[in-house]
Amino acid sequence: MAVRGQVRSLLLDYPDATYEKIGSIAGCSKQRVHQIAKKTGLTRMRRPPHYRKDITVDKVLELYQRDLLLQEIASTLGCCSSTVTKRLREAGITAGECFSRSMKLDWRGSYHCRDDITVERVLNLYHNDDLPIKEMAQTMGCDQVTVRKRLREAGISKSERFSRGAAIRWRRKRGKGNESQTENLSS
Repeated sequence: MAVRGQVRSLLLDYPDATYEKIGSIAGCSKQRVHQIAKKTGLTRMRRPPHYRKDITVDKVLELYQRDLLLQEIASTLGCCSSTVTKRLREAGITAGECFSRSMKLDWRGSYHCRDDITVERVLNLYHNDDLPIKEMAQTMGCDQVTVRKRLREAGISKSERFSRGAAIRWRRKRGKGNESQTENLSS
């Protein structure tokens, strides 16, 4: 009975101590410590041998609350993004939230929206530079979805965007054909 009470108090006082260490202090085997822990409801989650103890839930949450992406948190802590996701899941953050935070696309909601890409900036490229949506996205360093969303916010319909894109492709194709004909005539 004395061993059971001593093991129970050691389990409560030293939550990071191994069953083997508690057993050596109490004078019993690690299996007996596990049995006592199981009977008293103090069993611990088994961690794999490669578990990173240096990356705590608190560290990950601190960086997560600074609105860093999962990859940025992982590179800051020197681990892989799955470790960051596991710690966030331990903290009670759902898998969907972890996944949406790992994406930069704005279709995940206003929280992930790229604020630096304004409607005015997109319209400037749309009207003045006469670029297709794909090249506008490359110029601004964002996804085509973001450009389409800003154009939709500006009131430019899908059919208007499509017909404009077709006109640009046609002009470019025609322009390339004329250049090659001009070169043939000059030689």
